[in-house]
Amino acid sequence: MNDRKLLSIFLLFIAIIFLLSGCESGDKLSGWTGFYNYYEFSAANLNLDYNIHIYKEKSRFFADITLDNKEDIVHVKAKITGDEKAIDFQFDSFYPDNTHAGIYQKGNVLFSFQRMKSLIAMKCGKLISVDPDLSVKVEKVSKNNPPYVDIPDLNDWVGNYRYYEFSEPNIYMNYNIDVYKERNGYFAEVTVDGFHTTERLKAKLLDNKEKVDFIFDSYRSESSDKRYQKGDVLFRLHKGTESLDQGTIEWGKMIPVFPNAKAKIGEVTTNQSETSENSDLNVWIGNYDYYEFCEPNINLVYQIHVFQEKSIYAEVDVEGFQTSEHLKAKISGDKNHIEFSFDSYYPDNAFQSYQKGDVLFSFQRNGSDSLIEWGKLSPFYPYAVAKVGGKTVNGGSE
Repeated sequence: MNDRKLLSIFLLFIAIIFLLSGCESGDKLSGWTGFYNYYEFSAANLNLDYNIHIYKEKSRFFADITLDNKEDIVHVKAKITGDEKAIDFQFDSFYPDNTHAGIYQKGNVLFSFQRMKSLIAMKCGKLISVDPDLSVKVEKVSKNNPPYVDIPDLNDWVGNYRYYEFSEPNIYMNYNIDVYKERNGYFAEVTVDGFHTTERLKAKLLDNKEKVDFIFDSYRSESSDKRYQKGDVLFRLHKGTESLDQGTIEWGKMIPVFPNAKAKIGEVTTNQSETSENSDLNVWIGNYDYYEFCEPNINLVYQIHVFQEKSIYAEVDVEGFQTSEHLKAKISGDKNHIEFSFDSYYPDNAFQSYQKGDVLFSFQRNGSDSLIEWGKLSPFYPYAVAKVGGKTVNGGSE
């Protein structure tokens, strides 16, 4: 009887020690619970957005980790081990919406957090990273609420910005940028209206010292132009010496009429402002379309995007009846007439019938209109009057 009593007391003592040990471990980790955010960007346009939620489940601590980029989504559950100074995120399982093909073994250390004097540093492990050898600062964005990034430096940017371009005889572009704050960061509604252009999109703002990057996030339903991918840097706004309203625009994937002109917020850029050696051709930069239809149900849609690299080029896309052409053309000419000479095919092109230098077609100014003069690119109706932005139906123009 005494032996049983002693055994019971011993087992009770062991249980108390175990519980106290668990409580002590829990107390060490409880200070880590909450939401964390970190964002990586590289010049090669690789963007990684980390959202991390550390929580307690029963007596253990776990993390819900989401890493979003343009290609796929990493969504995993990790077990937290460590103490109040440093923790490891050990892979536990994938969530159903994970699309990343990475292979992790249970217990793999995905990354670690370490408390420094005034910040939390993240050291990468098995989880993908732009620069895996770099220790980076992590923002703790909330204790108990959904993720909310509070970046005081960007509060100054909230507001409305405008920019306007005009080129004779009647080509204009009107840019309207509304910067605002949401629960998970700073965003902008960007509206671009003008010559063959209607863009409505949402951009995410990222702080870049004395300037902010506008990163493409999504299109709004009324946008007619859809040529950006998530993560593309559309443009940057630089702070002015006296105020934000006197700042300048540095262009990225979004291509203006005059990409080489000094673009100031709130000002107008005209033909006289442009100093590029391609100034005569820059007036053609923009998006164009043309449409052909033949009964009963045969059609061709031409979409042409003129842009600037070192020279002026065009991306030409022709889709329709037994046709799928996607090619790059070099532009030559002046402000009244340009030729589109074949340069190369894009990977998704279905037919290859042109030689480098072949003149595919030309644009010719005709008053307020531009006419298409056909070359090696053959339309349904080569003798119809083809207007840029117009339609030819059963041989007649509309």
